[in-house]
Amino acid sequence: MPGAVINILRKVSQEMGYYKESRMGRQQTALMAGIGNNILEIGYCVHPDKVPPQMHPEQGPAWEWYIKNIKEVAPKFGANYHGKGAGALREICPETMEELRNIFKVTGGMDFHDAILNGKKDD
Repeated sequence: MPGAVINILRKVSQEMGYYKESRMGRQQTALMAGIGNNILEIGYCVHPDKVPPQMHPEQGPAWEWYIKNIKEVAPKFGANYHGKGAGALREICPETMEELRNIFKVTGGMDFHDAILNGKKDD
């Protein structure tokens, strides 16, 4: 129940623009710019191509090694790195990406995405 209340308050804060008043709230802009844009651009919220080791040193040396060796290592984990067809890390076909973007538009997700990135517009 407390989690539901927090989610409701977060949503109200976003809709009213209050999130911009706190440091933690402003992190929503960075998250939307990263994760939100990733979903709309490549169909994944997190993808190795979008998490470079130099920008995320907290991932440590194992992540840097994985990125350098991803083409050989990913298939061992069942991933289909930039491949066609099924599997994690596969290329999402243009038709599916268009459908995903249309879902965002129809459900109001695109307006929400833009509002968080650009700030709440005054009426």
